[in-house]
Amino acid sequence: MRICLVIPGGLDGAREDHRIPCLHWIVERLARRHSVEVFALRQTSQPPCFEFAGAKVHALDGHAIWVVVRKIWSAHRRRRFDVVHAFWASAPGAVALVASRLIRRPVYVHVAGGELVSMPDIDYGSCRTRKGRFVVRTVLRGVDGVTVASSGMFKHVEQLGVTPVSTPLGVDLERWPLQQPQPIAEAPYRLIHVASINRVKNQALLLRAAARLKSTDFPFHLDIVGVDTRDGELHQLASRLRLSDFVTFHGWLPQNEVRVLMMAAHLHIVTSRHEAGPLVAREAAACGVATIGSPVGHIADWAPQGAVAVESDDDVKFASEIRKILRDDERRVTVASSAQAEVAQHDADWTVRRFEAMYHGRLGD
Repeated sequence: MRICLVIPGGLDGAREDHRIPCLHWIVERLARRHSVEVFALRQTSQPPCFEFAGAKVHALDGHAIWVVVRKIWSAHRRRRFDVVHAFWASAPGAVALVASRLIRRPVYVHVAGGELVSMPDIDYGSCRTRKGRFVVRTVLRGVDGVTVASSGMFKHVEQLGVTPVSTPLGVDLERWPLQQPQPIAEAPYRLIHVASINRVKNQALLLRAAARLKSTDFPFHLDIVGVDTRDGELHQLASRLRLSDFVTFHGWLPQNEVRVLMMAAHLHIVTSRHEAGPLVAREAAACGVATIGSPVGHIADWAPQGAVAVESDDDVKFASEIRKILRDDERRVTVASSAQAEVAQHDADWTVRRFEAMYHGRLGD
């Protein structure tokens, strides 16, 4: 089968910090069995066309939609595509939909999440604008199939009159091998948060909860891993809250180093205002680490058996729930084990098999 993938970016051949791991894993697996050509809309690279994990990648650096569609058309004329698949339902979905109509091939889209929300107070979500809402609705109603990662995303898409298929993006268990959840030998408790530092991830809540823990002499250390997009604002907040001895900001780290930190952690924390997944909760589960967090994405779906969902964004409540789960080791291990069982069943290989079934029209079988 010959597959055309349209993505925002994230397959840089030289720099791991410019990659989106889940897209890497999907492309790598599809390319093992199919001919895959990828059109990355907002990716820069020299050379602009290169091979990645067995797939041909075009780094298009913000070209206009019609330019990308023309490139897909030219590639199709050289060797015909069988299917077009977009990640996500915003610009990639629009390109994929137009191109599919031109080359007369089925088209599918996987929804990232941010396309379907509007959070004007933090300038987040494609649905903040009339144009954004029009593009997303047109794409979702025009494609041949839509997949989503969680029940929250399922409901968002369903509200637009489209019935999606639940398909979580699984973890590459070759890179994140399963580790049995371990009891805590001794304090301090190791907490970890892995996400780009931005307003939708709501790390201010994380630090305020950490300050509450410190005020009660709760023994902990928090590792924060992720690119800082807020020019040190979170570091300044940590300093004002006198958390310098309790929090380490690591910045971006390669996946293998993130995994080492995750394996050493006792609890993974998510404070996001919105998530379709998040994939990091699945990576934590692979490492045998339980997740506590906002009731978004997988956390909402797994709770209470496979995650601890904190319904309030109150830092007092968040700190209280962190203390409870860490002081109840049996429960913490049970939660981690439940999440890990789900992750083992629905890994990256499973995800790609689901996509392949979709391409052949068998996803609902």
